Amino acid sequence: SRTIVGFTYGLSNENWLKRTPTWLDDCSFRPDFNMKNLDDFVVLEKIAVLDTYNRQGVGSMLSKRLIKDIKEKGIHDLFEEVIIAPVPNLPSVLFKKKRSLKLAATRFEEHNDQILTTLIYHKKIK
Repeated sequence: SRTIVGFTYGLSNENWLKRTPTWLDDCSFRPDFNMKNLDDFVVLEKIAVLDTYNRQGVGSMLSKRLIKDIKEKGIHDLFEEVIIAPVPNLPSVLFKKKRSLKLAATRFEEHNDQILTTLIYHKKIK
């Protein structure tokens, strides 16, 4: 039998901005960030792997497949977010670094009476 051990969930820029309409205004992009990278993009909202399969390459494999699918659709920009405050998600930050994503912006948002600090990472898909 087959078992699902992980998944990715991404949204096109159109769907992402419908769900988070103030995202572009809320992001503070690096001064050297090429804003043309925002013309057509995908945001990887979630990549999840069963605990028993962590650190076995499943997440990397899922990421590579997502990038292949995005590229086939003619999209060349991928964004991912990670919350760093009030509680930092260090494994997620390290996973983005491992996959050569670059820090593009920061964002602050209010959620359940807390201010969340989020890092926005970008990868150019060639």
